[in-house]
Amino acid sequence: MKEKWSRILFWFFALFPFLFSALYYNRLPKQVATHFDSFGNPDGYSSRAFAAFGTPAILFASLVLVIVLFRMDPKYRNISASPKPKAVILWGIVLVSNLTQAAVLLKALNVKFDITVVLGIAVGVFLMAIGNYLPKCKPNYTMGIRVPWTLASEENWRRTHRFAGPLWVCGGFVIAASAFLRSVWIILAAVMVLSIAPAVYSYVIYRKEPGSH
Repeated sequence: MKEKWSRILFWFFALFPFLFSALYYNRLPKQVATHFDSFGNPDGYSSRAFAAFGTPAILFASLVLVIVLFRMDPKYRNISASPKPKAVILWGIVLVSNLTQAAVLLKALNVKFDITVVLGIAVGVFLMAIGNYLPKCKPNYTMGIRVPWTLASEENWRRTHRFAGPLWVCGGFVIAASAFLRSVWIILAAVMVLSIAPAVYSYVIYRKEPGSH
Protein backbone atom coordinates (compact mmCIF):
# COMPACT_ATOMS: atom_id res chain seq x y z
CA MET A 1 0.00 0.00 0.00
CA LYS A 2 2.82 2.38 0.88
CA GLU A 3 4.52 1.69 -2.45
CA LYS A 4 1.24 2.30 -4.31
CA TRP A 5 0.74 5.71 -2.70
CA SER A 6 4.38 6.55 -3.33
CA ARG A 7 3.88 5.91 -7.07
CA ILE A 8 0.67 7.97 -7.09
CA LEU A 9 2.45 10.85 -5.38
CA PHE A 10 5.36 10.60 -7.80
CA TRP A 11 3.18 10.79 -10.92
CA PHE A 12 1.05 13.55 -9.40
CA PHE A 13 4.11 15.77 -9.03
CA ALA A 14 5.45 14.65 -12.42
CA LEU A 15 2.27 16.03 -14.02
CA PHE A 16 1.79 18.97 -11.65
CA PRO A 17 3.62 21.51 -13.90
CA PHE A 18 0.82 21.06 -16.46
CA LEU A 19 -1.84 21.71 -13.82
CA PHE A 20 0.03 24.73 -12.51
CA SER A 21 0.29 26.13 -16.05
CA ALA A 22 -3.40 25.52 -16.73
CA LEU A 23 -4.40 27.39 -13.56
CA TYR A 24 -2.46 30.52 -14.53
CA TYR A 25 -2.60 30.26 -18.32
CA ASN A 26 -5.05 33.14 -18.89
CA ARG A 27 -2.93 35.47 -16.73
CA LEU A 28 0.25 34.89 -18.74
CA PRO A 29 1.43 37.43 -21.35
CA LYS A 30 1.51 36.39 -25.00
CA GLN A 31 5.32 36.19 -24.87
CA VAL A 32 6.91 34.59 -21.81
CA ALA A 33 10.59 34.83 -20.85
CA THR A 34 11.96 31.29 -20.77
CA HIS A 35 15.70 31.96 -20.74
CA PHE A 36 17.70 34.24 -18.47
CA ASP A 37 21.30 35.46 -18.27
CA SER A 38 23.51 35.05 -15.22
CA PHE A 39 22.01 38.21 -13.69
CA GLY A 40 18.43 37.00 -14.04
CA ASN A 41 17.62 39.24 -17.00
CA PRO A 42 15.41 37.63 -19.68
CA ASP A 43 17.24 37.02 -22.97
CA GLY A 44 14.95 34.48 -24.61
CA TYR A 45 11.17 34.34 -25.06
CA SER A 46 8.58 31.73 -26.06
CA SER A 47 4.90 31.84 -26.86
CA ARG A 48 2.47 31.58 -23.95
CA ALA A 49 1.36 28.10 -25.07
CA PHE A 50 4.90 26.76 -25.34
CA ALA A 51 5.99 28.27 -22.03
CA ALA A 52 2.93 26.84 -20.29
CA PHE A 53 2.85 23.38 -21.81
CA GLY A 54 5.78 22.87 -24.21
CA THR A 55 8.53 23.24 -21.62
CA PRO A 56 6.94 20.88 -19.07
CA ALA A 57 6.23 18.43 -21.91
CA ILE A 58 9.93 18.32 -22.77
CA LEU A 59 10.88 17.80 -19.12
CA PHE A 60 8.20 15.12 -18.71
CA ALA A 61 9.44 13.36 -21.84
CA SER A 62 12.95 13.40 -20.35
CA LEU A 63 11.62 11.75 -17.20
CA VAL A 64 9.82 9.05 -19.19
CA LEU A 65 12.96 8.45 -21.28
CA VAL A 66 15.05 7.89 -18.14
CA ILE A 67 12.46 5.42 -16.80
CA VAL A 68 12.43 3.55 -20.13
CA LEU A 69 16.24 3.44 -20.19
CA PHE A 70 16.22 2.03 -16.66
CA ARG A 71 13.79 -0.71 -17.75
CA MET A 72 15.82 -1.54 -20.88
CA ASP A 73 19.11 -1.72 -19.00
CA PRO A 74 20.63 -5.24 -19.21
CA LYS A 75 21.53 -4.84 -15.55
CA TYR A 76 18.12 -3.62 -14.42
CA ARG A 77 18.31 -5.93 -11.42
CA ASN A 78 21.25 -3.89 -10.15
CA ILE A 79 19.25 -0.70 -10.65
CA SER A 80 16.38 -2.20 -8.65
CA ALA A 81 18.94 -3.18 -6.03
CA SER A 82 20.03 0.50 -5.86
CA PRO A 83 16.63 2.04 -4.97
CA LYS A 84 17.94 5.20 -3.31
CA PRO A 85 20.17 6.41 -6.20
CA LYS A 86 17.32 5.58 -8.61
CA ALA A 87 14.79 7.47 -6.49
CA VAL A 88 17.09 10.50 -6.14
CA ILE A 89 17.49 10.75 -9.91
CA LEU A 90 13.78 10.33 -10.72
CA TRP A 91 12.52 12.58 -7.93
CA GLY A 92 15.28 15.06 -8.72
CA ILE A 93 14.06 15.38 -12.31
CA VAL A 94 10.47 15.81 -11.08
CA LEU A 95 11.34 18.44 -8.47
CA VAL A 96 13.64 20.41 -10.79
CA SER A 97 10.87 20.31 -13.43
CA ASN A 98 8.35 21.68 -10.93
CA LEU A 99 10.71 24.35 -9.70
CA THR A 100 11.72 25.43 -13.20
CA GLN A 101 8.14 25.73 -14.40
CA ALA A 102 7.03 27.56 -11.27
CA ALA A 103 9.97 29.97 -11.54
CA VAL A 104 9.29 30.78 -15.21
CA LEU A 105 5.58 31.35 -14.69
CA LEU A 106 6.01 33.38 -11.50
CA LYS A 107 8.49 35.64 -13.31
CA ALA A 108 5.93 36.07 -16.10
CA LEU A 109 3.39 37.07 -13.44
CA ASN A 110 5.83 39.74 -12.16
CA VAL A 111 6.65 38.04 -8.87
CA LYS A 112 9.96 39.51 -7.69
CA PHE A 113 12.76 36.99 -7.02
CA ASP A 114 16.16 36.07 -8.45
CA ILE A 115 15.51 33.14 -10.77
CA THR A 116 19.19 32.36 -11.40
CA VAL A 117 19.90 32.00 -7.68
CA VAL A 118 16.86 29.77 -7.13
CA LEU A 119 17.63 27.46 -10.06
CA GLY A 120 21.37 27.45 -9.33
CA ILE A 121 20.74 26.32 -5.75
CA ALA A 122 18.27 23.67 -6.98
CA VAL A 123 20.77 22.18 -9.42
CA GLY A 124 23.54 22.26 -6.80
CA VAL A 125 21.40 20.49 -4.20
CA PHE A 126 20.36 17.91 -6.82
CA LEU A 127 24.01 17.11 -7.56
CA MET A 128 24.80 16.92 -3.85
CA ALA A 129 21.96 14.41 -3.38
CA ILE A 130 23.23 12.30 -6.28
CA GLY A 131 26.76 12.41 -4.88
CA ASN A 132 25.53 11.27 -1.49
CA TYR A 133 24.16 8.06 -3.01
CA LEU A 134 26.70 7.41 -5.79
CA PRO A 135 28.78 5.02 -3.63
CA LYS A 136 25.64 2.86 -3.18
CA CYS A 137 24.99 2.63 -6.92
CA LYS A 138 25.56 -0.88 -8.31
CA PRO A 139 26.99 -1.52 -11.82
CA ASN A 140 24.60 -0.72 -14.65
CA TYR A 141 24.54 0.99 -18.04
CA THR A 142 22.14 3.87 -17.26
CA MET A 143 23.12 5.73 -14.10
CA GLY A 144 26.44 6.39 -12.43
CA ILE A 145 29.96 6.83 -13.83
CA ARG A 146 29.62 4.82 -17.02
CA VAL A 147 33.03 4.66 -18.68
CA PRO A 148 34.64 1.56 -20.25
CA TRP A 149 36.77 0.81 -17.21
CA THR A 150 33.95 0.91 -14.64
CA LEU A 151 31.66 -1.16 -16.87
CA ALA A 152 34.37 -3.80 -17.35
CA SER A 153 35.17 -4.28 -13.67
CA GLU A 154 32.93 -4.29 -10.60
CA GLU A 155 35.92 -3.40 -8.41
CA ASN A 156 36.73 -0.43 -10.64
CA TRP A 157 33.07 0.61 -10.51
CA ARG A 158 32.99 0.39 -6.70
CA ARG A 159 36.21 2.35 -6.15
CA THR A 160 35.36 5.00 -8.76
CA HIS A 161 31.93 5.64 -7.24
CA ARG A 162 33.37 5.83 -3.73
CA PHE A 163 35.71 8.51 -5.10
CA ALA A 164 33.04 10.32 -7.13
CA GLY A 165 30.46 10.50 -4.33
CA PRO A 166 32.19 13.05 -2.07
CA LEU A 167 33.45 14.88 -5.16
CA TRP A 168 29.91 15.38 -6.46
CA VAL A 169 28.72 16.52 -3.03
CA CYS A 170 31.47 19.16 -2.97
CA GLY A 171 30.83 20.09 -6.60
CA GLY A 172 27.12 20.49 -5.97
CA PHE A 173 27.87 22.75 -3.02
CA VAL A 174 30.19 24.88 -5.17
CA ILE A 175 27.53 25.22 -7.87
CA ALA A 176 24.85 26.14 -5.32
CA ALA A 177 27.15 28.72 -3.70
CA SER A 178 28.27 30.13 -7.07
CA ALA A 179 24.63 30.98 -7.84
CA PHE A 180 25.07 33.92 -5.45
CA LEU A 181 28.36 34.89 -7.13
CA ARG A 182 26.76 34.79 -10.61
CA SER A 183 29.91 33.21 -12.02
CA VAL A 184 29.28 31.07 -15.08
CA TRP A 185 32.98 30.15 -15.17
CA ILE A 186 32.90 28.63 -11.69
CA ILE A 187 29.85 26.56 -12.64
CA LEU A 188 31.46 25.38 -15.89
CA ALA A 189 34.70 24.52 -14.07
CA ALA A 190 32.78 22.55 -11.43
CA VAL A 191 30.83 20.63 -14.09
CA MET A 192 34.04 19.77 -15.95
CA VAL A 193 35.69 18.51 -12.77
CA LEU A 194 32.65 16.38 -11.88
CA SER A 195 32.63 14.91 -15.41
CA ILE A 196 36.35 14.38 -16.01
CA ALA A 197 37.90 13.57 -12.60
CA PRO A 198 35.98 10.31 -11.98
CA ALA A 199 36.77 9.09 -15.52
CA VAL A 200 40.46 9.84 -15.04
CA TYR A 201 40.42 8.14 -11.63
CA SER A 202 38.77 5.07 -13.17
CA TYR A 203 41.42 4.92 -15.90
CA VAL A 204 44.24 5.20 -13.34
CA ILE A 205 42.77 2.24 -11.44
CA TYR A 206 42.50 0.30 -14.70
CA ARG A 207 46.14 0.98 -15.59
CA LYS A 208 47.23 -0.37 -12.21
CA GLU A 209 45.37 -3.65 -12.73
CA PRO A 210 47.44 -6.68 -13.83
CA GLY A 211 47.33 -7.30 -17.55
CA SER A 212 46.08 -3.83 -18.47
CA HIS A 213 49.24 -2.85 -20.32
